[in-house]
Amino acid sequence: MNYAFRDFDESQFIKLHQAFIGAFSEYFVTFQPPLEQFRNRIFNKLHLLPSLSLMAWHKDEMVGFMLHTVNVYQGKVTAYNGGTGVIPSHQRSHIATQLYEILLGRMRDQGTITRVLLEVVEQNTKAARFYESLGFQFTRVLRCFSLQGELPKISPDIEVKKSDLLKTEYLTHLSFQPSFLDSTSQLPHNLANEIILEARIGESLAGHLVFQPQNGRISRVAVHKDFRQQGVASALIQNALMRSGDPKLTVMNIPEDEHPTIEALKAMGFHNELNQFELELII
Repeated sequence: MNYAFRDFDESQFIKLHQAFIGAFSEYFVTFQPPLEQFRNRIFNKLHLLPSLSLMAWHKDEMVGFMLHTVNVYQGKVTAYNGGTGVIPSHQRSHIATQLYEILLGRMRDQGTITRVLLEVVEQNTKAARFYESLGFQFTRVLRCFSLQGELPKISPDIEVKKSDLLKTEYLTHLSFQPSFLDSTSQLPHNLANEIILEARIGESLAGHLVFQPQNGRISRVAVHKDFRQQGVASALIQNALMRSGDPKLTVMNIPEDEHPTIEALKAMGFHNELNQFELELII
């Protein structure tokens, strides 16, 4: 078949959503965001860059897509792949290969981007093999957790309130650098759709949590080292549960070697739902 490849245009958003739903209709996990959640995901959380986001068309149907943004992450100018898909009826047509051939050429021509970063669900061995064939290499395992049902126990000495600012002081709470989408440079793009919570013990700022109430996704939860194992994270999680529009809270992309964080999540009742492989291509 003959395909046309065109840069993303906002007028194509509805067709992109339809293509996205179709491409992930047979995915390993349920991944069918409603229209407005998808809009927030693409334009805010990802902060899509149209010049590095390409659509594949067959006649008047969008049959494939590859979405990128660019930001500084871990000190490097990084292009992040926030979504690649081909609808089932056009798979095995090498569309994804052609999309990346075009986009990698553009990235190299720009001269500032040093790498491409993405995540692949552990079970998606087909996608992992595809990216490895392009030169992507494994960097780390990222674990994803969910909580549904029981509220964690909290201490009455911990006060949790909303904050209107993503404060630089929060950086002192972090025990590891969050993954790309929740990094300090990327997270501000989506603050209109996030709630920031602060936990205080007396006058001390003990921890913070940032989450999306419309889908229950926790972007960041962190506690200052002086206040860990005192119920601060539980207090933040409970407050997020009360404010969430989704009864299921999720925490994405915790590095596999962050054992204290993982054990703390398990102690609060979170379950490791799935894992992702982070892959990197140096360009």
